[in-house]
Amino acid sequence: MLDNFVVLDFETANPKRASVCQIGVAKVVGGKVAAVHTYPVCPPRGFEVFHPNNIAVHHLTPSYIEGAPDWPELLDRLVRFTGGLPLLGHNVAFERSVINAATIESGLEVPEFDYACTMTLATHSFPGLAAYRLDVVAEEIEIADFGHHDAGEDARACADVALALAARVQVGTLAELRAPLMKKSRRTARSR
Repeated sequence: MLDNFVVLDFETANPKRASVCQIGVAKVVGGKVAAVHTYPVCPPRGFEVFHPNNIAVHHLTPSYIEGAPDWPELLDRLVRFTGGLPLLGHNVAFERSVINAATIESGLEVPEFDYACTMTLATHSFPGLAAYRLDVVAEEIEIADFGHHDAGEDARACADVALALAARVQVGTLAELRAPLMKKSRRTARSR
């Protein structure tokens, strides 16, 4: 049973990372998905324009964010929801960059989170897959179909991927799941 963590996923209105328009979070407690939430987000001022390419991917439009809470409110909810737990994401560098960009554009201090990436973990666990997108990894692990590019459904699928990876290598903590990657990065750093 994997220890507690929170999974995060974002959708953006346009190619700018500060244009967060949807957040999905899933909390894993005691090795089970305990809660999944999806929220519309009003991006920081100047980042509200929806680009047709983004709409084609997630099918969210400007009407989706009408009356939605703004990023500072959602960031506060996120910090409270995580309660200091690690944050996982599939290609978590994207989630981290959205948090950083939207927070800076809102004139706030970027909170510190302990980030982990299920895409990196999957790359290590399944060498040779044609791709490591969330939908491909979920299919490899035989996770049921999900509404890909809905932030809440992606967060839930990512949580399921993390739990499946932990079961596959029979570890009980996130630290144990990340350990082979940490050893590999230390070896790479020493060889430079």
